[in-house]
Amino acid sequence: MVLAQRKQWEEEPRGERVLRAAERLLFSRIPVVGPFVRRALIAGVEPLAPRVEDSSEAATLIRAATRCAAGPCVCYELHPKSVYTESIFLDELADSMVRAGNARYVTPEEAIDVLYAYSTDRPIIVANVSGKPREISSSSRKCCVAWNMERNGLKCVIRELEK
Repeated sequence: MVLAQRKQWEEEPRGERVLRAAERLLFSRIPVVGPFVRRALIAGVEPLAPRVEDSSEAATLIRAATRCAAGPCVCYELHPKSVYTESIFLDELADSMVRAGNARYVTPEEAIDVLYAYSTDRPIIVANVSGKPREISSSSRKCCVAWNMERNGLKCVIRELEK
């Protein structure tokens, strides 16, 4: 059992290993380590400023972008047994995700269709990258990194537009 877990750990990409380890520490609530991990996670998420948006605002952001790409939600990559959803990536982030092979270019209309296909019963989260809104996701409250942080007492989602 331990050898199988170690093999899985070694085969997993480093970024995913770090996030999973942080997530395990966060959920363990170890008295000494917990506060340090919590502060580090909040510091890491603050620049993203994840916020709940309505579908019309998300569509406006998509139409204002010069390039759009659709690809698997980052949270899905961390929780592959969850329900598959796609995120919309805008401008420079779209270019980076396509170059990395993690997304495909789509027209603004296709991007809106992709977003609406997954957002019927899920809140839309917009996250900043380099200080600008660049990722739009139909978030799963069960698997989304931001919602998991919220569930564990780390308030990081801006809810001004949440109904």
